[in-house]
Amino acid sequence: MHEFYLICPIGTEKTIIKELKIKRLDQFIESYILDKGGVSIKCELNFGVSLCKIMKTPTRILLRLKEQKCRDFPKLYKIISKFDFKPYLVQETVEFVINTSKSRIINTKKAMETCEDAFDKYINANKLKTDLLNNYQNHVKQKIYIRIHEDNLTLSIDCSGHEPFKRSGKTIQGHAPMRENYVSILITELLSLDIDFTTIIDPMCGSGTILREAKDYFQLSNRIYIYQRWPILKNNSEISLPIKVDFKLIGYDRDKSVLKNHPGIEFINEDLFEGDKKSYKDSIVILNPPYGKRIKIKEDRVEYYEKMVTRIKEKFKPIAIGFVAPSEVPLYFKNILSFNNNGIKVNLYLVF
Repeated sequence: MHEFYLICPIGTEKTIIKELKIKRLDQFIESYILDKGGVSIKCELNFGVSLCKIMKTPTRILLRLKEQKCRDFPKLYKIISKFDFKPYLVQETVEFVINTSKSRIINTKKAMETCEDAFDKYINANKLKTDLLNNYQNHVKQKIYIRIHEDNLTLSIDCSGHEPFKRSGKTIQGHAPMRENYVSILITELLSLDIDFTTIIDPMCGSGTILREAKDYFQLSNRIYIYQRWPILKNNSEISLPIKVDFKLIGYDRDKSVLKNHPGIEFINEDLFEGDKKSYKDSIVILNPPYGKRIKIKEDRVEYYEKMVTRIKEKFKPIAIGFVAPSEVPLYFKNILSFNNNGIKVNLYLVF
């Protein structure tokens, strides 16, 4: 068994487990531990790396390589220079990400220099094959993570090679977009509820990030990830997704300029507060409305959100509504999740 660490926004750790269960992936996991800002899981190597293509909510996925006591810089140098990185390398230069806390090693700059010198010694004695280097020479640098807490060192390597939350195929964005993995966090929370629905509506869809994430939620990513080039996984088969679900997806927005054709999504140029009432059978509404910051709200924000919810109920007659609003706004709706969205503390509210 191998240990992987799934990094996520603080406050959404349980959502990671919910996604695993929704996609019936928990059957492949031996155990898991929730941590602040991430989830540690133990599983087979081929399954763990495949999560880069399957999971939508993590910010990044790391493979744990080694854990060891480390109280000083000579010991740190020895650990890095002696560890066998070659099975995981596609480049001869890497980027170290170092974090220390409650440790005798507190100078992160010196720790970085120590790791870089030690890695140079290792790579000079363990040169990679030219064809491997040529295939990945233009990609972002591989990241090696070092965490030293209470003199315990954890050595990890990034499996993705680029930010997994940056999806491919996005050509335009709205005025106040939400990062894609945050959107999938919202979708995961609503999918985990005991609600039977077939249609998802976003009445303020912008460029359609919520709807595109919903469309691709049960699809494998078509990107090439850095782990797929690791020598240790040269002949390794990956895990496929055990379940796939399709939704009818409908987006409304008053700004026609951000609405672009997207296969499987119906876009309608219409303001939420205008137009005729439309009853959508077995539907839920998910939206990320204005917070009154980047996009201003002329009226009182409490009144605005209450009016918005009332209008959604009247116009679409959904089974449930999930929407995000700043935590500082005193709303009486049920709060099912709190997290930080681009520096703004927000809540995910659920309304039936």
